[in-house]
Amino acid sequence: MTETLQKKPFGWQQAVGVALLLALLCAAGWLLFANLGVQAIVDYDEARHGVNAYEMIRNDEYVVHTYGGETDYWNLKPPISFWSVVLGYRLFGYNALGLRFFSALSSLISMVLVTVLCVKRFGIWPAVMALCAYVCNRGMYAPHFSRFGDADGVYQLFFTIAMLCMLMSQKNFAWFYGSALAFSLAFLTKATHALNIGIICLAYVVCTGKLKQLKPRRILGLLACGAGPVGIWIAVRYARDGSTFLKEMFLTDVAGRVGATAHENELTPLQLYLEAFYDRPALVVAAIFCALCAVVCILLRVKLSPECKDALIGTVIWFVVPIAFYTLMNVEFVWYVYSGFAALSVLTGIMTHALLQAEKGKAIRAAMMAAAFAVMCLFGWQEAERISNITMSDTYQIVMQENLDRDMDEGVHMYVQYNAEVASVWPVTEWMQADMLTALMYGDVVCMDGGAEAFLADEEYAILLIGQAGNQELINQLYEQCYFRTEEDTVMIVDK
Repeated sequence: MTETLQKKPFGWQQAVGVALLLALLCAAGWLLFANLGVQAIVDYDEARHGVNAYEMIRNDEYVVHTYGGETDYWNLKPPISFWSVVLGYRLFGYNALGLRFFSALSSLISMVLVTVLCVKRFGIWPAVMALCAYVCNRGMYAPHFSRFGDADGVYQLFFTIAMLCMLMSQKNFAWFYGSALAFSLAFLTKATHALNIGIICLAYVVCTGKLKQLKPRRILGLLACGAGPVGIWIAVRYARDGSTFLKEMFLTDVAGRVGATAHENELTPLQLYLEAFYDRPALVVAAIFCALCAVVCILLRVKLSPECKDALIGTVIWFVVPIAFYTLMNVEFVWYVYSGFAALSVLTGIMTHALLQAEKGKAIRAAMMAAAFAVMCLFGWQEAERISNITMSDTYQIVMQENLDRDMDEGVHMYVQYNAEVASVWPVTEWMQADMLTALMYGDVVCMDGGAEAFLADEEYAILLIGQAGNQELINQLYEQCYFRTEEDTVMIVDK
């Protein structure tokens, strides 16, 4: 049916479909960018990337990233994710919007590309269903993705591009060079995680009978596109600090991840990764819709074209391989399988296309699509309500945003003394990463550890950020020697 409709003059059905696509893309833009700079900066990956990028600019050094002025061997990522944050700072200033902008833009580009592929290969209405599953999935707006300033948003863009090029290669092998180039960019964003791309592409070639197309000349071309940029970066990085970074990257991202987990839980890796999908209601609806489409197609004996079969095989491999890979490696970081979000969206488009090929059951098909679309939009609306209510809730960051001045405080030593509540999770005299980034953004200070004791011992003009709870005796002492820039109930800034 879809192919037949596409051959007819542009009619009302296509017009409605295009209108829905535009509406969904507008909704995606709002979900991705609304209140993007309001939410507090998050510790660890997001904050660390923000500091690394900030110090790249401060040091005018864009190959070796640092943290606290020292070469960073904790955040062992190649440079593209840092460069994206650097560009965000250049465009929007030193704030959370600049930190996160290119993560959000990357996801919007991914959504557009998935839409374009589905329109070209399967038709307008399959694209509508695919985009709806993509946009309304609340996992897209969770930590380690679109609305956060770490490596994952940009990485997922390159991952998705690699997969879409792979699916397009059914008609022209040259698309595989795009997959290889996207692999290299993904590697230069999130290192060895990109190996999943190579595994998926190889499995696709084998399962679709295209292995004979891998002639020596083509293999050399794929290696040049996939390994060339990575090799250039390795050579440049090695010239700066030898094998130290590269060795640590392997030991941490490969050997060190086996058996590792982000949070204590009682789930097996497979259970954890499946939960990443069945805990996202819109994806559950999309999965149920795909299953029902399969049942209808079997009952009505729908025959898929070879192109559609290849796309179906490739998309299933795209979805399954990361889950299987990290499960076998006994790694428990749920965001490692977020590449499946795009895969399940494309699968929704493919199954919608298959459903529309049936010659019977027009009313049933329409009801299935309308119901799935409406329920997914409902969950998308719930996510929109959550995003619209985001506020800045971190007291330390609020106080620094309101009271630091980049012109006045530039280069000044700044210390921190957290309150008693922090003591159970973090040393009270050492900067938490999100607070350090906030201090850099809004004060351009030099963050120093050591707390109030080091602050008082500093012979130069210095600033102290201090939490009141558990520190009242110390605060009383400071009143005798220092000037209090703020008189907040919970967090204060002190000058000496």
